[in-house]
Amino acid sequence: MNVAVLGKVGAFKNSGCTVKATSTEHKFEWKPGPGSKPKFVSHMTSSLATIETTGGIKVTCQHMHDAGEVTGLKTSVIQLIFEGCQSSNLACTTPGQAAGVIATPVLPSRLIIIKKEATANKTKVGNDIGSVGGLFAEFECGPVNVVISGSWIWPVKTNAMFRELTYLFNESEGHQKGPEKGEGEPKDVLEASIAGGALERVGFAFSQVQVNEQKIEVNTVV
Repeated sequence: MNVAVLGKVGAFKNSGCTVKATSTEHKFEWKPGPGSKPKFVSHMTSSLATIETTGGIKVTCQHMHDAGEVTGLKTSVIQLIFEGCQSSNLACTTPGQAAGVIATPVLPSRLIIIKKEATANKTKVGNDIGSVGGLFAEFECGPVNVVISGSWIWPVKTNAMFRELTYLFNESEGHQKGPEKGEGEPKDVLEASIAGGALERVGFAFSQVQVNEQKIEVNTVV
């Protein structure tokens, strides 16, 4: 990740660092992110958020938000919180939370290459949230315990500065529609165990807007 900074000497004339500067225009330069304002928050824009498995378990939540922080050039942390959650008229709750609240742990996240292209600015990048086999979320719907493990790869917009980003996830019936692994890496998806049973795929459906403290860019060229 990079942020553009105004300085006395730089290779670019504009704050987007896309136009090379002449000897009298060198005002901006890339600085490795995350900079002095690394935090971000998101709020749901869809009417509902759902968590659904291939086995037919469906949890519906009235609200969703997340918060996190960029911790390095390719790393960050994030926590997702769902509120007003229920399945079959039973509240779904993470232990220690208020009734109907599903909260993930603070999850590690890292930028990964989904597909490297010969032209650098066309390389596809993802944000890999969670870890292979690690706990992603745990909750109970009445007497039924649900444990979600693994990681979730979000596609990332690259080579442009953003302060706000819109995400849309539509993974009904547990079918993840995004990338399932990074280039040269093993398959890395979310799976759920219901009441201690065999693992089955799980997916999320909602839309949200992420707001960064400052404009930041995932750059595949510089």
